[in-house]
Amino acid sequence: MDDKASIALFGAYSGVALLLLSLVLYVFRTGDRRALARLWCSREELTRTEGIINRAGLLLAFAGLFGSVVLHWLA
Repeated sequence: MDDKASIALFGAYSGVALLLLSLVLYVFRTGDRRALARLWCSREELTRTEGIINRAGLLLAFAGLFGSVVLHWLA
């Protein structure tokens, strides 16, 4: 695996980790564990910090996956 693919995978894994972190923060704040099963249909809104972490995680995950696909296509 070359360096560019490693960076793309690192971005994808980091994004998933940030998404999970935002969900854990939400559960600690609200105590609503059932929201994890519904994932995006939670009863309460995410706080500003949780929302930023969640969106950054989504962005990193998609960028990493897109980068992996593009690098595979170009190789």
